[in-house]
Amino acid sequence: MIEFDALFPDIRETGETRLRQCQLVMTRMLFILDHLARLCGFRYWLDFGTLLGAVRHGGFIPWDDDLDIGMLREDFEIFKDRAVPLLPRDIFFQTYSTDHYPVKYPIEGKLRDNYSSYAFAEDEIGDLRGAHLGLQIDIFVYDRSYLQSRSGIKIQTRLLRCIYQERLRTAVLKTLERYGRTFHLDFAYSTLENDYRQFIRADELAGFINILFEGRPVKTIQGYHSYLSRIYGDYLIPPPAERRRSHARILPDPFHPCRHLRALAWESRCPVATPSPR
Repeated sequence: MIEFDALFPDIRETGETRLRQCQLVMTRMLFILDHLARLCGFRYWLDFGTLLGAVRHGGFIPWDDDLDIGMLREDFEIFKDRAVPLLPRDIFFQTYSTDHYPVKYPIEGKLRDNYSSYAFAEDEIGDLRGAHLGLQIDIFVYDRSYLQSRSGIKIQTRLLRCIYQERLRTAVLKTLERYGRTFHLDFAYSTLENDYRQFIRADELAGFINILFEGRPVKTIQGYHSYLSRIYGDYLIPPPAERRRSHARILPDPFHPCRHLRALAWESRCPVATPSPR
């Protein structure tokens, strides 16, 4: 049995602001995932704004409230088979088959913290009603199945997201990847997200490197510079002050869980819990 509390203590109470407390929750989940990656033999990388934060800030973008990683399809399957059963009780693996999580959503997996919750207005919940809404790591699953063009990726992702049966959609993606390799097509790696900039070229994903995130080395792709440049342009220049805001309209609550069956009360773990800053 892995002693996660000893290896990766939960230090959310030490955060000076509510946002920082949320970041500490997600950082712990990332470090646990990285530990399991080395133990179980799957690969992952920091992605999107999380990768940008690691490069530009050495950790979270200061105003960011989510965490993104990428995995290749074959690694995602290893992760589900070998690593998910080892997760500590305070982390829930959310996917189409484990929760009330609509298959039309482009993010195929999430790690959720069982002690926390996002606050949504009633009209924002939609298809996520009844689903786990704790602080999360988004897991974007990549297949080398996409035409490397602006219009091609848009069309493919929109069509794929119309397939509401998980196994069928995965089978289509795997078939396209085999077809591309057989006929040496210049397919790119991408996800079910439909932003044409968010693909990864084969040369960018030819290897993985260590990068510091919140004081600890984790993984990303060796071609991160060209990848980030394609998505963000001159990514080392921070945006103007008026655009520096978190994704959620209301900051998540790191000490009060959602109503999911797997949710846990923070007070049951730590009887004298520090109230979260408001």
